[in-house]
Amino acid sequence: MLVSVVLPTFNRGYCLERAIRSVLGQTYPDWELIVVDDGSTDDTQAVLESFKDSRIRVFRHSVNRGVAAGRNTGLAAARGDFIAFLDSDDEWRPDKLTKQLGVMTRAPDTPVAFTDLVWRRGDVEATSFARTLPVFSELLRQHVPTGGHLIIPQRTMYLCLLQELPVKPSTLMLRAQILRSVGRFDERLRSGEDWEFLIRAARQCDFAYLYEPLAKSFSLPDSTYRRFFIQDKEQLIVVLRREQAAQDRDAEAKAAARRGMILLRKQLYWYYMDKGFHPQAALCCLKGFGETFDPFFLARAAWAFRPPWLWHLRHRLAELARCHAAHRKRCPNDGSQTNSCNQGN
Repeated sequence: MLVSVVLPTFNRGYCLERAIRSVLGQTYPDWELIVVDDGSTDDTQAVLESFKDSRIRVFRHSVNRGVAAGRNTGLAAARGDFIAFLDSDDEWRPDKLTKQLGVMTRAPDTPVAFTDLVWRRGDVEATSFARTLPVFSELLRQHVPTGGHLIIPQRTMYLCLLQELPVKPSTLMLRAQILRSVGRFDERLRSGEDWEFLIRAARQCDFAYLYEPLAKSFSLPDSTYRRFFIQDKEQLIVVLRREQAAQDRDAEAKAAARRGMILLRKQLYWYYMDKGFHPQAALCCLKGFGETFDPFFLARAAWAFRPPWLWHLRHRLAELARCHAAHRKRCPNDGSQTNSCNQGN
């Protein structure tokens, strides 16, 4: 059984070698690696030319077209019965393909499988990405695995994906035949194309989940998700609104999509607040209330709209509180009311 591994990359010469070597190190030998260079201008070509394995095939875009286009170019060239994906900043454990194919062989009616993974961002590492997500963690508590994997019914997976994304591309394997009905990645999306694709897949079929973390994902500063953070959330909200409208008579699915939109809007709100973009944060909340009628957004919109002098007062009070706490720590028995941090003010 040939496995076609699709690896899109853009200006990732500094980490691409690690990803390719993790494919070369697989215990399952019958694979082809399709690397799609999406218009890189760094040393990506030199890195690719350093590998002489005949199973590696390289395709190049003359200009950067986005990760969805890169994946689709790889899919068009794929010759395998199974498709696996690997992002250029991630890596696989040596037994990833062997174990994943084993599960798919034992579950011939399940066309999609994914594994857990180790997720790393800076010095922070989660050894089970799936268990950091509330909806999927609850799903795992309610189901007993068989032989290290779990078959997740189509309906259950669809409702989960309307709320959060427990599947990273580097953990994903598909039977190639499913592409005929599901289609390919939406190239209009600069980010979030994997989530939208998986929602379409979950409308049709069951998923298999392998409990082992067979991949490792690195969240790097130049990742697509971080470069297109705002577009990612806004576009995914549009996707969830579309799903909500399509499920007009399905109250459970509509409620799940609403929870997904609330999560995305909150992520956008905190992003804007962290950057100090208060008008954008307020507008984001007003949109969120219009989409979901969640009162959280009205309260946060009012908070974001407060006048600048209130911001300065809040920060000044926080500064005084810190100074007072520091003084009390230095002089725990000093009962005087004098605050050394305020002397001379």
